[in-house]
Amino acid sequence: IDYLWIPKLTFYNTEDRLKTVLDEWTIISIKREGEYESLQNKRTYRGGENTISATRFYNTKFICIFNMRWYPFDTQKCSIIFVVDEKSEDFVDIEIEKLNFLGPKELTQYFVKKESSRKIGNSGRKSIVVEIVLGRRLLSLILTIFAPTIILNLVGHLANFFKEFFFEATISVNVTVMLVLTTMFLSVSNNLPKTS
Repeated sequence: IDYLWIPKLTFYNTEDRLKTVLDEWTIISIKREGEYESLQNKRTYRGGENTISATRFYNTKFICIFNMRWYPFDTQKCSIIFVVDEKSEDFVDIEIEKLNFLGPKELTQYFVKKESSRKIGNSGRKSIVVEIVLGRRLLSLILTIFAPTIILNLVGHLANFFKEFFFEATISVNVTVMLVLTTMFLSVSNNLPKTS
């Protein structure tokens, strides 16, 4: 394994621009595709006719910039960029075979709308970009913020149409509605994403 040349890829949008490594966690496999010769009960394959693949698991944090301008109706696009190392670029041609998204599609605040991959030239270098489009889960926001706010506003305005005899009740309802709306406003404000 020490004499095997494997091209390096850079995880471009990570904090330290991490690179692929060849270590004890790397699994090297050879797909026997070509013809073989039998010599003394051994099968010998030609190297040029058989594919060698290296597989390794990476647990990496990628940098993703969120645009919160349309919160809570926002859609976020996260990219994972793999760039071929400069020294390997002349000897490597990258291909996208198939993108398998194995993670959960339903997340706490978002759901995965779409995932795609494509080849691009990043400042003249060969690279692959994997894009994951995230949509925000709106049902919980509607049920916990929008619906109660609308109902409380309706109750507060309808209380103004009580007869003058119920003046104290009208004041009590309006003050209660204002306090509840203020409490909800503060709770929502504290849970808003920090943008600066």
